[in-house]
Amino acid sequence: MNDVSLEQVLSARPAIGPRVDILLVDDDRSLLEIFSIILRKEGYLVKAVSNGKDALAALEDQWFDLVITDLHMPEVNGLTILKVAKEVDKNIAVIIVTGDHNFEFALEALQLEADGYLLKPCRLDELRRCVQACLRKNSGRTRFDENEKESASTDRGRLLDG
Repeated sequence: MNDVSLEQVLSARPAIGPRVDILLVDDDRSLLEIFSIILRKEGYLVKAVSNGKDALAALEDQWFDLVITDLHMPEVNGLTILKVAKEVDKNIAVIIVTGDHNFEFALEALQLEADGYLLKPCRLDELRRCVQACLRKNSGRTRFDENEKESASTDRGRLLDG
């Protein structure tokens, strides 16, 4: 299998298609920045946050097609983010990314209905393939127009408030 260089990924044309909102969560700021650049270059709208608390607030405030979260973070971990995301929207796609090769975490994430699980360090093409596979799986969800997404965000806020 050929490895794809960072330059090749960054020089690729952005994907053309429906608007896709991604919440990206990682306490490793360098990885957060690299993933953000790659996903934005693909044409995705990315909200990047560096901790679980901010991720939970973002899930309350905004509608997302996909959440990509680190597993181990202080205060609020990736499994909690996965649980809350699925409680708010059972169809949201969630990818767990971790450097922990413990099989038990992978099994728990899958039991909580994670849509993808990537081990760090992951290759950029692996990230792209996993994102694309999750979005294809939930392709009907990404075809909202702006008014429908805004309405979904408002409804989500009401759901979490009460």
